[in-house]
Amino acid sequence: PLDAVPEHGEVAALGGEEQSAPLGAANQVMDLLAKAGAADPLAFVRPSLAPGRALVGHSLGRLFSTSVVDRPEVGVRIAMAGFAQPDGTASWLVLAGDHDGIAYAPDLAQRFATQPAPSRLGVVHGAGHLAFSDLCKVGADKGGSIAVAKAYGVTVPPILEQLAMDGCRPTDAAFSATAPVIRAITAGVLEEKLRCDPQATRAISSLAGPALT
Repeated sequence: PLDAVPEHGEVAALGGEEQSAPLGAANQVMDLLAKAGAADPLAFVRPSLAPGRALVGHSLGRLFSTSVVDRPEVGVRIAMAGFAQPDGTASWLVLAGDHDGIAYAPDLAQRFATQPAPSRLGVVHGAGHLAFSDLCKVGADKGGSIAVAKAYGVTVPPILEQLAMDGCRPTDAAFSATAPVIRAITAGVLEEKLRCDPQATRAISSLAGPALT
């Protein structure tokens, strides 16, 4: 798995230094929101928003969460299908799928056990890499996005084909089975941490069962 191999070139491929664009995009967005004022694109919902903010990243996008430092307004960081290193500065949720051939490591629970609180790890049974998105729905009636690309003569590198199918295979749990679990635990963490809702904590605990570790 890519995440199990140190220094495999993600940062360099995305712009060099960890804080450079595009890895610095999360900080830039946070700054724009803080300075928006009258031009605030979220003005119409601002009164109903909690003061805290959450950063959510899937796969390579988890780097956005880890690239944002010294931002006290970030109350929650969520990394999906990609291991992150919680640092104790915010509430963390790391979600993984045990069918993920791209980023899941069998020792994930042991690695996470030493991470500082408040941190949570959820492993969704049967979920592949793309279970945390709706990409498996793209071209599903035509065999999937890769089949569509090939039908139009696009050459698809093997590594891209593996990535695009991980989570969409017949052996993977269906999106309809994993999506409710993923939505429930992420919503629960957001409600708990951004709205200080103790009922959300109890709801998260109730999710432990056949679909989630």
